[in-house]
Amino acid sequence: MARPKRSYIESTKAGAVATAVVTGSSATAANAAGVPARTVRDWVKQWKDGQLGDAELQEEIDNLILEYGQSARGTMAAVVDKGVALLEKGIEHWLEKADQLTPNAMKDLAFVVGIIEDKRRTIEGQPTSLSARIEFSRKEVYHAPNLLRDVPGLAQSGTDPRGEVTSGERQGTA
Repeated sequence: MARPKRSYIESTKAGAVATAVVTGSSATAANAAGVPARTVRDWVKQWKDGQLGDAELQEEIDNLILEYGQSARGTMAAVVDKGVALLEKGIEHWLEKADQLTPNAMKDLAFVVGIIEDKRRTIEGQPTSLSARIEFSRKEVYHAPNLLRDVPGLAQSGTDPRGEVTSGERQGTA
C-alpha cells in the first residue's frame, strides 16, 4: 500500500527552496525544514522551471534567496575581517622577528594572505583570477628576435622563429 502524499504549507516550501539554493545543499535545507531531502530537490527543480506554486510563491522564494544571500555575505565578510585583523597582528609580530623568519614561515604567510584576499574578492563579487589572450601577427613574430636583441640580458644564442641560428650574449657571460 502506498504512503499518503504529505502536503506542506507554502512558507515551508519557500524557506526550504531558498535555503537549498543559498547553501547549495538540499540536505541542509531538508534538515532545517523537517522535510525529506528528495522533496526539497524536487521543489528546487520545480522552482527553477517556474512550476512551483503561483507567482506569489515564486516571488517569496526569490526574496528569501536575496535575504539569505545578503545575510550570508555579511557573515562571511565579518569572518574575513576578523581573519584580516588577526593576520595583521600576526604580521606585526613576525616583522618584529623578521630576522628569525624561515622561508617556510614566509611562504605560509603569503599563502594565508592570498586565501584571505581571494575570499574578500569572492564576497565583493570581484574576479579572483584574470586571464588575457594576446595575439601577434606573423610579422610581429617574425621580427620579435630583432626587437629583443637590444634588450640587455635577453640576447642569447639559439634559433629564431624562421629557423635561423642567432648568436648573442647573456648578460654577465662571455
